[in-house]
Amino acid sequence: MSLLGSIRRLTANAKLAFACQPLVEVSYALPSLIAIEAHTGRAVVPMCFEADALSTLLGAPRFEQMPSPSWSMAPQSRLYPDAAARPTSAAVAGFLKAHGIGYIFADNAHPNTLVADAIPIATSGESEVLQIP
Repeated sequence: MSLLGSIRRLTANAKLAFACQPLVEVSYALPSLIAIEAHTGRAVVPMCFEADALSTLLGAPRFEQMPSPSWSMAPQSRLYPDAAARPTSAAVAGFLKAHGIGYIFADNAHPNTLVADAIPIATSGESEVLQIP
């Protein structure tokens, strides 16, 4: 059974969160793992501070501490107000549940640093889907 197939079999309104790094995500509305959503119809939500990536278009260096101009509109900005933020597992789990997110996608590039007691429900190689208890 493929991991994408396992994700497709989740409820139709299922959402998956994933841990990310500040200089990787360009937009919380267009996450780097958008291919999962494209292939499964299940939303993926990046969980990290979003640094300003647009400044490079003007030739400026990227700074991990500078938030994206739209970051304050993202619900995640309350958990990740800056690049040094490391919310507790309980705080992240509460946030995810409050926003209808019941699962976590994890792989080598996006290890599960979000909810410590999340339960693996599907695995393929180094990738897995975990359910938030």
